[in-house]
Parts: sequence; structure tokens; C-alpha cells
Amino acid sequence: MIITFGTQKGGTGKTTLAIAFANYISGMSERKVKVFDFDFQKSFYHKWQEDEESELPKLYDVAIIDEDNEQPFSDFEHLIEMKESEDIHLFDLAGTLDARYSDLLIYSDFIVIPFEYSNVSAKSTLVFINFLGLLESQ
Repeated sequence: MIITFGTQKGGTGKTTLAIAFANYISGMSERKVKVFDFDFQKSFYHKWQEDEESELPKLYDVAIIDEDNEQPFSDFEHLIEMKESEDIHLFDLAGTLDARYSDLLIYSDFIVIPFEYSNVSAKSTLVFINFLGLLESQ
């Protein structure tokens, strides 16, 4: 299963929501959770590192994905394996539209698009949703 947290606009609480969801689903499900942090700030990863240093039990692993690292879906077969897996693969995308996300967005089982109540965020969210519609039509 693939669950993706994404939006075109930063500062909407995407990473905070992704962290809360990963923590919740890890505690409520027997499924293994694997998180991939695409965000430039690596906020998910840094928060996870803080938790790892505490004496709390390890809930899941977090991998940093950036320009230098191979993407977890660099080949199409790996992306399909992740989709068909019983494990939960959670992606925290950067607050931008990026062509490298296209296949991931197409094959995500769920896409969570947080937004704040402002003109900029609402318009940005509509652009992101339209982008998803274009991907779906292809």
C-alpha cells in the first residue's frame, strides 16, 4: 500500500500530519510502516531521529530521499511491489510539483492533501488537484 502526503504549497502542516498518521497507524495496525521523506527540510526525518534517541520503542523506519539518493521507485517494478505489498509505504513529499513524483502519485492508494484556509493555499491546492487529474487522464 502507498499513502502519499503532498501539496504544492509548503507550510500547510503536511509533515506534521504525516508524522501523526505514521505514529497512529503504527500503533493501530500490525502492518509494517516505512516512511520516505522527500521534503527539502527533512523535517520528518529529523523528528524521527529525535524519537529514535529516546527510549521509546521504534515504530517505523524513515529514509531520506534527495537528489543524491536513488528513489525508492527508481524502477517501475519496485513501485508496483510497494503498491501490492501489505506493508504501508508512506511518502512525505516536498511542497512543490515535481515530475519525479508522477509515477508515485499515479500509483498511490491514497493521497492526502492538507491545506490551510487562505487564498494562496486554496488556489495552490486546486492547482495540485488539477495536476493529479492530468496524471490520471494519462
